[in-house]
Amino acid sequence: MRLTTIFFKRSLLWGFIFSGVIVVAAAVFWVSRGDWIYPEQINAEHVLNENLLETTVGQSFVSRQAGLQAVEVKLNLPDNPSGSLILHLRESPDAAVDIQQSAISLSGLSNQSGWVRFPLEPLSDSHSRYYYFFIEGGDDLADGRIPIHYGWPDSYSDGSLYLNDQPQEGQLTFRLSYNRPAMLFDLAAGIMASLARGTLAVLVFTLPGWAFILLFQLKSSRAIIRHWLEGASVAVGLSLVLYLFLFLWAGWIGLRPGKILVWAVVIVSGVFLVWHYRLWRLRWGRIKSGFQSWADSDTVWADSALTFVLFVAAAG
Repeated sequence: MRLTTIFFKRSLLWGFIFSGVIVVAAAVFWVSRGDWIYPEQINAEHVLNENLLETTVGQSFVSRQAGLQAVEVKLNLPDNPSGSLILHLRESPDAAVDIQQSAISLSGLSNQSGWVRFPLEPLSDSHSRYYYFFIEGGDDLADGRIPIHYGWPDSYSDGSLYLNDQPQEGQLTFRLSYNRPAMLFDLAAGIMASLARGTLAVLVFTLPGWAFILLFQLKSSRAIIRHWLEGASVAVGLSLVLYLFLFLWAGWIGLRPGKILVWAVVIVSGVFLVWHYRLWRLRWGRIKSGFQSWADSDTVWADSALTFVLFVAAAG
């Protein structure tokens, strides 16, 4: 069976392709749905009645996603409100410099929902970061006493209510808006980072053991390993034993090599494998032939599934 015929005779591969199309279509549909509103703290049983011309009202929080692009706070606006409110976003209550400011005009805003939105430029690196915002009245605000809702102290666990940059008993009623494309890009970046970690873990825990297997094979006329997954399993065990022995020996003579020892073992093993397989002599035809033999085997999908599971486990 040629590689091209796999597409016609391997229904499972078509299943993978169909699943990929579905994932891409779902991602496009999800991104096109607009803002992602995250209800961080929606308990609104209590009301502050501070004068925002004299007192700042704030909240510390942790952004759960990348692409933070707005903060919404629950207020009781008067009829025909006028003037402006200013939100300052900072790294912490102790920070003196704003990351961003957001000034909104109250003119024309209705009080039907109670949520007032302070837009921001999307923060692509906001995932899992700690922030602090506070609200104050603008110079054009006639009456600074605008009721602001807040909840019980235990209604939110990642921050606290603040008055004039001082923590209080309670949690401001707020929710966060995220930019969907930024969220998707952050997810893709996380997956790529996990793949890199998985590749690194595979190299660290297989190359030394595989080199040992080949050394033993040089002294034997029979094949020690008949299947590459069998060899990989044995290689992992041999690698762990080798690392344990080397670290115990290094500790016995008073050395603390740490990561240097691991990388030295990986590099030496990699050089040996390159020499053993004469990788500089490999040609595309030989690589294609080897892959073709594996693709035609009865274990191709079992191998693929197991490799995927092991790779995900290593990346995690």
